Amino acid sequence: MGNLDSNEIDNFRLRIQDFIADSESHEIVTFKFDNDPENQAYRVQNGHETFPKTDMNGLIEGFMEIPVTKARSC
Repeated sequence: MGNLDSNEIDNFRLRIQDFIADSESHEIVTFKFDNDPENQAYRVQNGHETFPKTDMNGLIEGFMEIPVTKARSC
């Protein structure tokens, strides 16, 4: 990973561990916030008001829309 030292690599791995889905094909991707009392799930969107699934490599590209009030409270 380039010029990163071992502490930076460990920190990176810790931060991405919940986002890794290696080779998980055709999966729906959702996110929830730990501190959300409503336990609302948010899905990755692709800009056409549809929700893509992961590709053959477990990758997905898109965006999420989260209300500002929700982002500030969680």
